[in-house]
Amino acid sequence: MPPVDVMKNIQLVSTGAAYNKLGLVHRVRIPEGEPPAQGFPTLVMVHGHKGNEDVTWVFARNTGANWLIVTPRAPLPSPDGDGYTWNSFSDEGKTDTASLDQSLAQLTHFITSLPSVYPADLSHLVLLGFSQGAGMCYAYTATQPQPPLIGMAALGGYIPGPVKLPPLHHLPIFMFHGSKDETIPISLAHKNRDQLIAAGADLTYQEDEVGHKVSAEGMRRLSTWFAERLAQGESPQ
Repeated sequence: MPPVDVMKNIQLVSTGAAYNKLGLVHRVRIPEGEPPAQGFPTLVMVHGHKGNEDVTWVFARNTGANWLIVTPRAPLPSPDGDGYTWNSFSDEGKTDTASLDQSLAQLTHFITSLPSVYPADLSHLVLLGFSQGAGMCYAYTATQPQPPLIGMAALGGYIPGPVKLPPLHHLPIFMFHGSKDETIPISLAHKNRDQLIAAGADLTYQEDEVGHKVSAEGMRRLSTWFAERLAQGESPQ
């Protein structure tokens, strides 16, 4: 049997009941077939600065066909009109706390409301973020008393300055960074890596000699990590 193409049947939702309930424009892919009683394992992919709901789907190829996948669009238009952003920055390049908090509240509402419109299982939830999107994933995880997560993938990202990590209780995190990243320096990735380990994350860390992107080997390891998360969420027979 040929593999299922996870890039098919991706719907854009910008109006209607689901948009009104969730509050953010998004794309969604619902697996074929009858969902389990508790819903499908759910992946929320969060784009970076000047991105949109389309740009992270390259990573969906590494997940497999069993995930319900949702990609929200950041609520703030970029100042130059090129894409969307989750928060603004100061003249010194620091994260603006007010806009971060506003977007985080919207992202949190979006995620927690998913089961009201889609067959999403939030007890089997994984977040994936690229660049600024990884920062939003860290912020979401840090602000949930007991994050309803079984894993998080942070690709070419960073922990925003205002975010303080709580104890992470062995939360599986896949972290990839390019050693030649010209946007987010590898020195910051090393600092964040050490912060995550100190906070108790079950960290899988990889860096390769690439810029602000994920290498082919990084993609292969991401596939393996997703397969492990899927197995982690399976109920014993």
